[in-house]
Amino acid sequence: MLEETGYEFERFEYLGKTCANPSTNNNWMHMFLARGGKKQLINISMKTRRYM
Repeated sequence: MLEETGYEFERFEYLGKTCANPSTNNNWMHMFLARGGKKQLINISMKTRRYM
């Protein structure tokens, strides 16, 4: 979550799963609620980016 949103969370609560269209798809979407988020000021993209 930190790399995608810039926030770090203390805990995640599992809400359940659902299938968008069970008649045509066999994949599941799992849903979570992130709690205790704090904005981080570090530049994660420069730390994790690998150059080829």
